[in-house]
Amino acid sequence: MRILSFALCSFVLPQPSPYLTARIDDNLVGRASDTFRYVGINMDFWPTTKSKWENAGALIVDLTQSSLRTLAHGLSGSMLRLGGSPADFLLYGVDASACSPENLNKTQPHGNGYFCPIWDQAPGQCLTLSRWKDILEFARDAGLSVTLDLNACWGRESASGDMDWSQIDGLLSATAAARDSWGSSFFAVEFGNELYSNISPSVYGKAISRLRKTLDSLWPQPGPPAPRIAGPDCWENDLSQPYYTSLLSSANGSLHALTFHDYGDACCTPTEGNVLNVTCLDFLFSAATWVRDIGRSFNVTTWNGEGALHAMSGVQGLTNTAVSTLFYLHALGSYAALGFGLFSRQTFIGGDYELVNRTTFLPTPDYFGLLLFRQLVAGSALDVSVSPLTRGIRAHAFCSHTVSGGIVLLLINFASQEGASVSVSWPETPPTGTQGKYYSLQGVPGWVDGDGNPGLFRIALNNVTLSFSDGGELPALIPTPVALSSPVWLQPSSATFIDWAEAGAAACM
Repeated sequence: MRILSFALCSFVLPQPSPYLTARIDDNLVGRASDTFRYVGINMDFWPTTKSKWENAGALIVDLTQSSLRTLAHGLSGSMLRLGGSPADFLLYGVDASACSPENLNKTQPHGNGYFCPIWDQAPGQCLTLSRWKDILEFARDAGLSVTLDLNACWGRESASGDMDWSQIDGLLSATAAARDSWGSSFFAVEFGNELYSNISPSVYGKAISRLRKTLDSLWPQPGPPAPRIAGPDCWENDLSQPYYTSLLSSANGSLHALTFHDYGDACCTPTEGNVLNVTCLDFLFSAATWVRDIGRSFNVTTWNGEGALHAMSGVQGLTNTAVSTLFYLHALGSYAALGFGLFSRQTFIGGDYELVNRTTFLPTPDYFGLLLFRQLVAGSALDVSVSPLTRGIRAHAFCSHTVSGGIVLLLINFASQEGASVSVSWPETPPTGTQGKYYSLQGVPGWVDGDGNPGLFRIALNNVTLSFSDGGELPALIPTPVALSSPVWLQPSSATFIDWAEAGAAACM
């Protein structure tokens, strides 16, 4: 529990620290590819029998639960991805026999020759049209846009062979028929989940091209736009440059987003007085830039379609605490600055990396971090640097979501016990006496994890603990004024936003 012991030292008095400068330049280094402002959230198709998922899987979670609906609506404008490891076993109840036992077991068992899913996960599950309608209505009411991870394996007998498309075609046809009602929140499809080379790149690309023709025929223009296509949803270092190049060439311009998965498992150990290994995180976020570059050469955006601080359904006492919030905000800022169009968080509900607790339906610290990010940040990232570069301070800058020309600076202090004083060099010097808005997030010791250890299961904004009201409403995220000409004090283990609405940045106009 070393991570918790570091994090619990957050509340200390200011002490001497190196004098740092965060310099913001008035030029864009990244822009979100869609209207989501970099933010995606995921729901997986795990059954109740899966450890850490109970009743949180997308097929069974109670979508009528009032807290869940309120928290989903709080992230309005984001993307909701449905998928995960069971996606390539899932069938769709498009007719009376679609989910028969024979069809549900059409993917042959692992170890009997060619096997398309990555491993035996959750066979025998069916997405009925009724449940699909409920999910899309839930997303529509919350203001979320849905991306569905399609089963790319059903009926496939070899990596170079075709699959049985009847289930996919039936689901898309039914959804297109409801495009003006419950189907209106359908934004995109992904093709397969972490299949690696189980499908050859040229076959994968041709399947994308086929999907594009099907979608365009079902969503004719004029009318609602046809769903986009994303993939291949693998870890970026498990596919080669020739694989991606062959895939994109065969897709013939039909792919909207090149997607990859990444988790920070190797970076969770505290180092150098920090609650996480920050150097490791920096390397993790930059590792997929070569995939981004290939995407750009084909005029395709790149998304992290699935990520969190730790994989394997998360880690109790780490991925559901305020330590994870530092990772999460650093990830959002880093991927934006590196030119990726989206970071889709694993998960909205389910596992120990969830934004909404699957038992209490209450928000975790990461939810409040994301809520503040959504409130302040637009879909454009600005160039920012910190000098001298320290082991624990990281900075990100964005255009303001609320005011044209405004700038939002995000400063993260990963140090477990040391605060820091940071002077901000804005693109234009603020007039004397100019004030900005100051939002500082910091973990609050409280509650208890499964082993009886106190942890940072709550989070405070400017020393006020955030929580649902008795009436089940989200709290107002209230800033305090800060003099923009004075250094900013960063508490240990904290994430601080400075909002200068009147910055007049040309890049943000």
